[in-house]
Amino acid sequence: MPNDRSTKAALDVGRKQARNVLKFREEASQERRKIIAERALIPGVAPIAAAQVLVAEGDSWFDYPWTDVLRILEDTYLYDVESVAHKGDRIEDMAYSGGQLEEFTRRLEKLLERNAIPRAILLSGGDDEQAAAPSATRVEDQGYDGIPQNGIHLGKADAPVTLVEIADLQCPFCAQYAVTAMPTVVRDYVRPGKVRYELRFRSFLGRDSVRAAGAAAYAAQQDLMYQFADAFYRNQGPEESGYADRAFMKKIAGMVPGLDPDKTADAADDPLSFPAVAGNETFARKLGSTSTPDFYIRKGGRLAPLNVQGAAPEDYARALDQALQ
Repeated sequence: MPNDRSTKAALDVGRKQARNVLKFREEASQERRKIIAERALIPGVAPIAAAQVLVAEGDSWFDYPWTDVLRILEDTYLYDVESVAHKGDRIEDMAYSGGQLEEFTRRLEKLLERNAIPRAILLSGGDDEQAAAPSATRVEDQGYDGIPQNGIHLGKADAPVTLVEIADLQCPFCAQYAVTAMPTVVRDYVRPGKVRYELRFRSFLGRDSVRAAGAAAYAAQQDLMYQFADAFYRNQGPEESGYADRAFMKKIAGMVPGLDPDKTADAADDPLSFPAVAGNETFARKLGSTSTPDFYIRKGGRLAPLNVQGAAPEDYARALDQALQ
């Protein structure tokens, strides 16, 4: 088993993701403790003696990693959320076959038996489509307007360093970075010409990853890959659930002005016709990259790992400042 390279790679991915999750939860816990301490110092405001309970039922919009509404209610507003919400559940899942409705009723019964009256009951609807994070119907500009874009590259070709990101469009941690930290990197480092960005999509999380990589390769040929990736991440579905079908690809491409939805879907249907799909996989393997997102700095023709300590925008800024020295 120690000689099984695929097993070792999977374990490495698991360890890195576990570290990221533990760090994220520790930061959330610190913020929670800070809020409790600040509340205790406000004159006339009673300290929090016991958590106030909310009960939540519904579909995906409650359950996005890193931007979860219920997570915010717990960590920032100090509620105790009894959740039976599941990402991607359809109406049928919620109402029938012992689904959310039965579990929802059981949670309420348990609360009422111990005289814990919920402050509110949160409900959301659902349908056969995977729910998406709030987004505009079209991506007019997510910070890329006016920045040179050439295939997988964003920014000036003569920038002193290139930031290389290895990502997977199915990866929730990649989506977290793309939505929270990458806009700051683009604004403060790529736009001024300090850094050139190179984005390479792997396809190692399953069939949906391969399809997404094919669509991204076509978008790169149109110099619209960064806009496509942004729209994809903001509408990312559950990993390897089959959501990245032809209709989904056309929907995402339709959000990007200038990108042909039918040709994007065609690319997803035939991803291996694009050399970049296999090429990016080979590139990552040669580097020994075993997880996503993974970051490297190219400086003077040499690649070295970017030492990022944390997941916040300022953590990436600190690492880039060090690389630019």
